[in-house]
Amino acid sequence: APPKADVKVEASDVELVLDERQWAHLASLSAYFARFGLWTRYRGNPSLVPPSERPSRLKRGSAAAMWRYALQCVLLDLRQESAGSWRGLLRKRRVRQAYVLLVKHVRGMPWRPPPSGHRQGGR
Repeated sequence: APPKADVKVEASDVELVLDERQWAHLASLSAYFARFGLWTRYRGNPSLVPPSERPSRLKRGSAAAMWRYALQCVLLDLRQESAGSWRGLLRKRRVRQAYVLLVKHVRGMPWRPPPSGHRQGGR
């Protein structure tokens, strides 16, 4: 099992001065940790079947295997997000209702402003 570490930092204000190169390295490190978190979450799940080869070595016609795996990962996230959580289900219901309302609006009269109560880019 990979080593686990818990880190707790408390600070009122922290000021960093970074040049462009340091900022790029910090962004790259952040992206790495995000990918690593996804990798560990999906790798340990027996319901997911990853493709037999790495994406960089895929043979012609095996892109479908990568898409199937990606779809499985997304569906797993969606199921886990709402499993046993009324709050998650209610949030999905609100998002779906807003989407349906907007689709009906756009199909009917796209030149009109959005229905009242609609927040653009909101959650």
